[in-house]
Amino acid sequence: MLFSKTVLTSLIASSVLAGPVSKKIEEIPVPLGAPIVAKRDINLDPQVYKLSNSLQNALSALGSLGTPGSAKGSESSGSEPSASAGQSQSAASVTGAANNSLKGAATSGLIDLGSWTTSIKSVSTSDPTVDPGDVYETLTSQLLGDFWNSDLSNFNLNCDNTDTPVVWNVAVAGKAVSDGGNRDQIKKVMNALSQYKSNDADGYSASTGKDNDIYIDDDAQVLWVFIDAYKNSIFDGLNKARSLMSYIESYKDKKNGGVLWSVNGDYIASISTLEAGLAAARLFEVTYNNDYLDFAKYCTTWTLENLLDTNDKFIYDGISGDSGTLNKGKLTYTIGVAISTLTILQKHDGSQNWKSYAVELAVRFMGGGQLNTQFFSDGHINDQIRYSHLLFVGLVDLIEDSNPSGSYEQSAYSAIKNLVVREARYLYDKHKDGAISKKCTDVTDLLDFGSLTQIFYQASRVASEI
Repeated sequence: MLFSKTVLTSLIASSVLAGPVSKKIEEIPVPLGAPIVAKRDINLDPQVYKLSNSLQNALSALGSLGTPGSAKGSESSGSEPSASAGQSQSAASVTGAANNSLKGAATSGLIDLGSWTTSIKSVSTSDPTVDPGDVYETLTSQLLGDFWNSDLSNFNLNCDNTDTPVVWNVAVAGKAVSDGGNRDQIKKVMNALSQYKSNDADGYSASTGKDNDIYIDDDAQVLWVFIDAYKNSIFDGLNKARSLMSYIESYKDKKNGGVLWSVNGDYIASISTLEAGLAAARLFEVTYNNDYLDFAKYCTTWTLENLLDTNDKFIYDGISGDSGTLNKGKLTYTIGVAISTLTILQKHDGSQNWKSYAVELAVRFMGGGQLNTQFFSDGHINDQIRYSHLLFVGLVDLIEDSNPSGSYEQSAYSAIKNLVVREARYLYDKHKDGAISKKCTDVTDLLDFGSLTQIFYQASRVASEI
């Protein structure tokens, strides 16, 4: 069953707004190309970013072999957490009591983190025929062509009408554009996003009504665009990112931890928590303010402590902060976002073996190269691209931004790269006579089109031909 954000929120969330729990973060921006100097201006409330004493046991859940389950997200007016099953299941949004506690999803006493291994099967690819970078450029041109409404300085919801999209769609399309690093194009996207800035808060509303209908995962994706803007010398992007990050942090749930999904409810989603953490990690890399790194660590470890299925080692959709009811759906984009954040953490923090957790999540997702987990059908990823594009980002971040250690990781990285190439080629063959040929036929929705564009950008990071 598909729910709109409004309906779903009324079912799973209370009407009480979570108050601010984090103090304003300040940092000295790092001029592009300048030497990086770490700075920490203030000490945050230790309760805000306190890591649980049981972190080691909770994260250890990544080290034990289990049997995968199945689920993925449903369509809504925004990037809502939910789970419609893989293609063969229709009711994966299973809920159950989490032992009346947010600790119900975690189990202690498992083997050491990162020590789980499996045989890695080589992933096959087709003979290459096309440059994914060229495909990315074609799709980006169309995003700013058929999908662009010059009269409104915003994207259209579809390539064949002029309806106004929600901010999630604009953020995904905007990130697809900002990936390319074209300043003029990024400025157009920034203009479009400004139309969603709430009149009453530092967040970005789901609609251009600029009201308080705000979702933290949407806003995290908006923030990623702002960081790209700053990286491309649009310096106001950093100010916008800092302000939005402070707003996102204020929705850390004071009672249970994690980050709220809707600012009007009590549902604590893995995707809102993980995307908030990735926003902080990416912001750390352009400011080197350690408070952002701490928040990224917090979001990642809280999620793995409270929302990790200890049977299959994938991440549950979320939990009700009021009742403790666990939504057992599992989504490809939570895997990808977790891997992206873990990859950044391994570069800057030595408190945990973050990379080993990222490698294990990726290898488990692939079934060790067998491509037979719940996320695959007939050897290909079975999730909608509006969710799976963030999986591609995570997989590519891992193999491009970290180095394999030893023969096992080398085999894993090779299989991951081949998987990205294989899936990009599969999508190219599927859409080459439609969307990739600039025809408004098979991918007409902005969210899906932006997601497809992001996937080909990620493929271009690892291969010159697919």
